[in-house]
Amino acid sequence: MITILLPVYNDEEFIEYTIKSILEQEFKNFKCIIAFNGTVDSSKEIAESLIGSDDRFTLIDYGNDKGKAKTLNKLLKIVDTEYISLIDGDDIWESDKLTEQIQLCKNFDVIGKIGRASCRERVSSPV
Repeated sequence: MITILLPVYNDEEFIEYTIKSILEQEFKNFKCIIAFNGTVDSSKEIAESLIGSDDRFTLIDYGNDKGKAKTLNKLLKIVDTEYISLIDGDDIWESDKLTEQIQLCKNFDVIGKIGRASCRERVSSPV
């Protein structure tokens, strides 16, 4: 299982496409935490309407607490899965993104993502 972290701040223009790209993932064994951090637009209402009763999604409203880094730090404390993936409220994933990411994580130590992925080979002993 993988946890997707989605911090949202006034992303109403794009959030529909972002969430749809998550819903259209080939890899279905995920949970997604959407955190609203000081957003004052209709992002939350749009997210709620798209997610419906899909129990893989959790919505958290941090009220006026602003800042992506602050929000992500809070979210990281509640993640309970082996893998984590980050997506911004204006990003769109290809449908095989999580499938490829999980495979890469099993074969490499993933140190970041640009485009498809940036990786390095696993080190068999601690450095």
